[in-house]
Amino acid sequence: MDRSGSWEYTLLIAGALQSGIIDHLSEHTAIAAEVATACNLDTRATGLTLASLADLDIANSSIPTPSAVQLTQVEYGLSAEARASLVDEDSPSFSRYVILHRADMIRRWLEIPEVLESGKPVEQFTDETKVLNFYGAMTANGRARAGSAIERLVELVPGAKTAVDLGGATGVYSVEMAKRGLKTTLVDLPSTVARVENDLLKQGVAVYASDFFESMPEGPFDIALAAGVTHIYGPQENIDLFTNVRDILNPKAGRIAIVDFIRGESPRADLFAINMLVHTKTGSTWTRQDYERWLADAGFQEPDFIDLDGHNHLIVAEVLNQTS
Repeated sequence: MDRSGSWEYTLLIAGALQSGIIDHLSEHTAIAAEVATACNLDTRATGLTLASLADLDIANSSIPTPSAVQLTQVEYGLSAEARASLVDEDSPSFSRYVILHRADMIRRWLEIPEVLESGKPVEQFTDETKVLNFYGAMTANGRARAGSAIERLVELVPGAKTAVDLGGATGVYSVEMAKRGLKTTLVDLPSTVARVENDLLKQGVAVYASDFFESMPEGPFDIALAAGVTHIYGPQENIDLFTNVRDILNPKAGRIAIVDFIRGESPRADLFAINMLVHTKTGSTWTRQDYERWLADAGFQEPDFIDLDGHNHLIVAEVLNQTS
């Protein structure tokens, strides 16, 4: 049975990562007492955790299903699959930060009763480790769909030469656009841009540090991308965002492109709306009709909706008032 999506699995693997067990096993084959000593952990707790990791194929064990007497004799190492997903950052299946961020979110979802009483989200992450987990998870999740999304987008806008990536975070989508020859600018808050600027400049992506509700880079751009952005905001904020976008697009054929869940069509949309309840003031997931109405109000033609992966949609709309 695949238990990788369960809360138990998530918290166990996150605990093994945070305590140093996974990284130790990636470098050493060891018995529980040796792992406990190296990581400054309790031996009994370490032994039980290692046995469970072996049952989940995260660790290899020298004695399958050891008895109580054998527990202290079992040698453990990290499985090849776990090494690829939890240690090797160059692996396509690397998901270390996805798991750590999911564990952080589980702990925050425990505050739903307080959120229901107050109507206010929980406080934003300030702990640097949790912030890094968040950025790492966003990068991994973005990589899973960015290539196909941008490939479809450039097919829809074949003559595009310039693009702006709004709320682009670590720049996964920006890099994909730059790879395809688009002169690309990433826009995000100064605190985010400071983390990614040097790396993005090396990959040919310009950066613009700003709250995009307050200022935008000077256009015109052929494409304005908002990937994983609209679920953060409520209806009026999204209309305002789309209106600001229209003003920096090429008036002849500029296009806005949105990547997000569609409520009523994406299987995860309903639960993700609760994630936005916990983490944002006005965010949620939105229906196809919501996007059609907001884009029309902001001055765009009727949008196209492209299913990317059964979960996320690419929404593309051209500016309405074209000039000759």
